[in-house]
Amino acid sequence: MSLKYFRYFAPAALIFASGILQAQTSKGILSGVVRDSTGAVVSGAEVIVTNQDTHEIRNTISRNDGAYSLEALTPGRYSVQMKHSGFKTVETNDLVVNASIVTSFDATFTVGGVSDTVQVEAVNSGINTENGQARGRDLDTSTSGPAHLYSQSR
Repeated sequence: MSLKYFRYFAPAALIFASGILQAQTSKGILSGVVRDSTGAVVSGAEVIVTNQDTHEIRNTISRNDGAYSLEALTPGRYSVQMKHSGFKTVETNDLVVNASIVTSFDATFTVGGVSDTVQVEAVNSGINTENGQARGRDLDTSTSGPAHLYSQSR
């Protein structure tokens, strides 16, 4: 390709690519880490996620580092069930998954039989992954916190 065409092609390709990279998705992600009561990660835990509105079921297995992730989930309310032999089953309902946001749900297993169940109440942190800001009240850090105390002690 000659330099003449490259001058026109390169800027057009950059503009096109930037539009694709900035596009938001209509799906959400649910991820977290599975641990036992001592804080050690649990690999091989079965994670079953059910959309409470559509009854769509998705599942995965926690990795060696205890982490799991389910991508491309339709936004809505989900129930989560986690199972592993030697531990009580962990369940939660009404976990809200939003579009374009990673919803985090970490679970802690307690020792028990698979037939035992621990009910967990879900609390959605609502962290926006684009700018890292949490939803809810804004914190005024201009006059409080360690930075403010440090500047006044000098």
